[in-house]
Amino acid sequence: MCLGSKDETSGNQSCVATIQEDGKLTIRLRLPDALVPVFGKHVPISDLFFKYGHTEILAALKECQYRNTVQKEKKTASSDYGQAISYRFVRDKKGWRLFASTAISEPTWETSTRCGVIGVDINVDHLAVIETDRFGNPLSKQSIPLQLYGKDKNQSLAEIGNACAQIIQIAKESKKDLVIEKLDFKTKKAYLKGNTKYRRMLSSFAYSTIIQHLKSRAFRFGVTLHQVHPAFTSLFGRIKFAKRYGLSIHQAAALCIARRLFGFSERPPGYLNNIPDDKGGYITLTVPERNRSKHGWTYLLTSAFFFVTH
Repeated sequence: MCLGSKDETSGNQSCVATIQEDGKLTIRLRLPDALVPVFGKHVPISDLFFKYGHTEILAALKECQYRNTVQKEKKTASSDYGQAISYRFVRDKKGWRLFASTAISEPTWETSTRCGVIGVDINVDHLAVIETDRFGNPLSKQSIPLQLYGKDKNQSLAEIGNACAQIIQIAKESKKDLVIEKLDFKTKKAYLKGNTKYRRMLSSFAYSTIIQHLKSRAFRFGVTLHQVHPAFTSLFGRIKFAKRYGLSIHQAAALCIARRLFGFSERPPGYLNNIPDDKGGYITLTVPERNRSKHGWTYLLTSAFFFVTH
């Protein structure tokens, strides 16, 4: 590990990178004193190209070059410029790999909530996507397949990457922010601990990986991403929006997620005397997290209807 510092040449003291004419990199690695008699003080490594993030590394190096120019001219404070770049050398069965880390400047945000948002409901086998207007009404819908069960790690990552790329593209084309749930995946797995089938599906589901891909790609392409509380999105979507707009249960949940960002009303329809659980029974809602100190019937009474327990 070669720790970077913006005060050093090219952002690192012991691993100095320079930009070649073809855009690739050449680094000069400073060796430990014990190896100097055998290999010399420095080892040059040329023609390096990072498959991901190469543009960001080049931008950081140019920032360091500008810092050196400012230092020579002595016109302004050079401490305002420069970019630290850390390098990590890893050896595995295939050979040596080089990882570079640097801070990425905030992108130019290309989306907003002025004309609506894109709601996404993450499920085991697909991603449900809904585009809304600024009043929370659905404009378009689609489901992006995401079959991860039975696939190895690399295949799963490829599937997740392709699905997330489609969602970010939808947000970019519509110029609308992205809204997803903020779920505790560990709690969800514990809840289904006794069900072997669903535990296996959730294991390959890789919820946290999907969230990380969405956040990373959204930041890279200037798409603002919001996370909202997930309570009752599937339930309210099923009883309130699925039939009204001709949506699947998951697409209706995505609509609830999108509407929740704006704080639109989620009160269940007044004509319902009870809420079916889709399994022949009925549902009693728990008190929302914000009202846990109140009585269990508080939420039911404020919703102006009675839930039958089963």
